[in-house]
Amino acid sequence: MLPVLNLNNRDPQHSEHSEHNEQCRAALEVASRVVVALYANPRIGPSIAKLVTPLNALGREQRVLISKLSPFDFFMSPSTTKGDLLPTLQRFRPRVLLISGHTLGGKLLLEDENGKLSVNEMVSKSEMEQLVLQTPSLELVILMACESTRIRPSERVLMSTRLRFITWKTVTEDEAALAFTSGAIQQLAREVKRESGRINSTAIFEAGLASFTKSGFRLGDPYGSDLPPDISEEDRPHGIVELFPE
Repeated sequence: MLPVLNLNNRDPQHSEHSEHNEQCRAALEVASRVVVALYANPRIGPSIAKLVTPLNALGREQRVLISKLSPFDFFMSPSTTKGDLLPTLQRFRPRVLLISGHTLGGKLLLEDENGKLSVNEMVSKSEMEQLVLQTPSLELVILMACESTRIRPSERVLMSTRLRFITWKTVTEDEAALAFTSGAIQQLAREVKRESGRINSTAIFEAGLASFTKSGFRLGDPYGSDLPPDISEEDRPHGIVELFPE
């Protein structure tokens, strides 16, 4: 005969544990995060497929983020729509915003609800300015997309907010961007653990550069007009990344 369970005689320790878990969940729902990381890699239609190459390293970048930062310190969205941006920043009030994806024609490309590219999911420079102005908690934005310097807010906005941006001035290949971001995230994790003062954006930038060069990549415009016309792929530089204001 099977034993009869007395459901009215619960283990007090189990009840206390469940209550504690519920309290933790409720606290996390409203808790801020030091870092918000947003990713977008929309499916591209054939008409512009030659202009935007799918990103193959985003999963590995996300792995670095997850392995280096405490889950209490970051929020990550692997598939970001334009409508996600402001509500996510208002909810978590981050000090650091990391966005990885594509740009096209001076705009950041996000995804629609079906993971596709849409003109309604593009973020312009002026929209980026409004986004950071409405997020006063931000100290640093790391914008990992080719030619993302084009959508960096104006110097006037950055000086008024004391906000700094790390962006790519040029096109850069997937693996080179991953090398930079991996180093930057590792230093970011150290900054988060310090828990005092402002985030050291310069240290994060320099750690990214060190990782970039240690991985065998070279600074410079891969398609610069000053490059020899017969330059080999082995000798071609891999991108220019900037910290602004310096």
